[in-house]
Amino acid sequence: MKNFISAAKSSMKTSVNVNARTAMDSALRMKARGGRSNSDVDDDDRRKSSSSSSSSSLSSSSSLSSSSLSSSSAGIALLREQFDIVWSEYEQKLREANSFDFDDLLSAVVYLFENRPDAKRYLQNRWSHVLVDEFQDTSLAQYEMIRHLGEKAETLFVVGDADQAIYGWRGAEVANIRSRFDDDFRNAQTFRLTTNYRSTATIVSAARAVIQQSEIPSALMSWDAIKEGGQDVAVVEAGDEREEGAFIATQVKQMLKDAEKKTNSSSAGGSSNGNRDDSLEGLRKKDIAVLYRTNTQARALEEAFVRAGVPHVVVGDQSFYGRKEIKDLIAYLRIASNSSDGVSLRRVINTPTRGIGEKTVEKLEEWVSRCEAPSLGAALFDRAWAKNSNSDDPDHEILPSAKDMGITARARNSVLAFAKTLIEIRKTADTVSNPGEVLKKVIAMTDYENHVKDKDDANERWGHVAELIQLATDAEENLAENDIEGGGGGTNTTSKSPKTTLAAFLEGVSLLSSSEATHGNEMFDDEEDESRKERADAVKLMTLHASKGAEFDVVFIAGCEDGLTPSARANESAEERDEEVRLFYVGVTRAKKKLYLCHASTRRRFGSKPEVRTRSPFVDAIADALGQSGNSNILKPKVPKSAKPARKNTSTFDWKKRIVVDAEESASGGVGGHGDDEKARRLRRARQSVAKATGMDANSIEF
Repeated sequence: MKNFISAAKSSMKTSVNVNARTAMDSALRMKARGGRSNSDVDDDDRRKSSSSSSSSSLSSSSSLSSSSLSSSSAGIALLREQFDIVWSEYEQKLREANSFDFDDLLSAVVYLFENRPDAKRYLQNRWSHVLVDEFQDTSLAQYEMIRHLGEKAETLFVVGDADQAIYGWRGAEVANIRSRFDDDFRNAQTFRLTTNYRSTATIVSAARAVIQQSEIPSALMSWDAIKEGGQDVAVVEAGDEREEGAFIATQVKQMLKDAEKKTNSSSAGGSSNGNRDDSLEGLRKKDIAVLYRTNTQARALEEAFVRAGVPHVVVGDQSFYGRKEIKDLIAYLRIASNSSDGVSLRRVINTPTRGIGEKTVEKLEEWVSRCEAPSLGAALFDRAWAKNSNSDDPDHEILPSAKDMGITARARNSVLAFAKTLIEIRKTADTVSNPGEVLKKVIAMTDYENHVKDKDDANERWGHVAELIQLATDAEENLAENDIEGGGGGTNTTSKSPKTTLAAFLEGVSLLSSSEATHGNEMFDDEEDESRKERADAVKLMTLHASKGAEFDVVFIAGCEDGLTPSARANESAEERDEEVRLFYVGVTRAKKKLYLCHASTRRRFGSKPEVRTRSPFVDAIADALGQSGNSNILKPKVPKSAKPARKNTSTFDWKKRIVVDAEESASGGVGGHGDDEKARRLRRARQSVAKATGMDANSIEF
């Protein structure tokens, strides 16, 4: 409900003295455009209320979250009924507290301009020159503020690019720059900057091909590039998201290795190697970015970079294994595997909330010390406190009396319920070999699903939980894949005990979530300042939205597939598709020297089964614009003999043979065949190709 109120306020010119029905209609229009419920953008971009009283008011006033909104008329009617009550109470509580929320800071000023001429004159006289940057990202309320101030200003100067308007989901109105400003200020002069100093001519041509997909022609369609272009754009097809991640990570590693060799050769006065790309001399890790449409794509990419040993940071968001919901569930699994893990136990003993506060935990630790138990977990789950079992209390077999524990009877009941839950989970871990089933037991017994779905960003959080369930379910298969070609020296996973398989899964999680493995010499925690991440010498992983305003020598865009870029929501309206065009255009124009457009034949999302994917129409437009002949400016690797290339290969890059780039489907179905034998063959070929390109030991390469 908080999201609906914020959506209503941010989508109106002013929300002061607006009735609930008008506000609700405005919120629904914004939601239809993919507004506040959009889980494809970073949580940090979402606006939060600045009034503590308003937050508590909303929480107590409604149990209906945005994620539970039904598209049916009954669902809308129920939402309207609750919204009418909450909107009125919310506004009343704000006034009683003499407070504004974030959106009111804009809305109330517009109301002031329109209803207090004296205040309007005072503010107009105070500023004679008004400068607005990123004008394409202004909301209706922001535009009205600018319009009122600009009426009397000596100079009103706005800077923006309509082709980079990508924030409609949070209330930005592209019409402000496309039409409203010219309508309201008819004598304004327009200065078009039509020279691109950032990207090569080839990348500029690719960007132009993308923006031409917009229904409204770009004013900068004829822009020129200062830098000459060559084979600077690659279209890469992988079998699935894991192959896509492995390709990107391995290619980055090879590029960094080549750049280092070139730099060392130049320093030593050596001659240039004609087979290497001189444009990437001096390339650093922070000069490379991997962009993606949704946060859920990051997990496979993070794992690939960890396995490749390439330092990286997730900018604008937490890493997959750094998310609260993932840490919580992994902590439960760690306790199931090792009851003495005190850090994990303290994390989840009151998550979800079960009435075990900090003071109770302190008293429990004092009790553990008195009874000389080795750990709190051992005392709660293994009866390490017991000296004898004489008691009339049927629960005495698990815990002693509240008096003996030094806590209240109510607190003991909560601790007892928690202990019973963990004992049951541990029994499952002892008998069930699949960690995914153990994780499902954790979620069911702790009611963690409802705990997650009570959050404002419930859909996104639950999507990450579903991803973890799938990872845990596939743990045995992943361990087996890593043992392929191990020369028989590996451990046969079929003979492992349930506890051993769970421990192996948790060991893998520890590796993938290690700060050292992720960031190299840099250390970041979950609360780290984003500016330090951006400055760190590490490859940047970020969403297309988060990349706006940045630039990199090399850019990989992952997931260039219909349904991701553009998103599935793009078909709902021309406005939605137009913004998707602009978003992809923003991603393409982040690249200065090299651009890799990667897509997969199949992809697994939100823990679902693999889905067959088709290449993004935006990539098709780029391929058409840059040409399909042998002289094309699209990079082409050496494709396998079993695959039919779309054109003659002229690339000077040493690509991995397991990746088909811009190739038509062969009679055998292309990359990503089915069956265990085919999977083993693909992994074997991949290791051999990567070993040849990088000089690594093939047996040490893992995907």
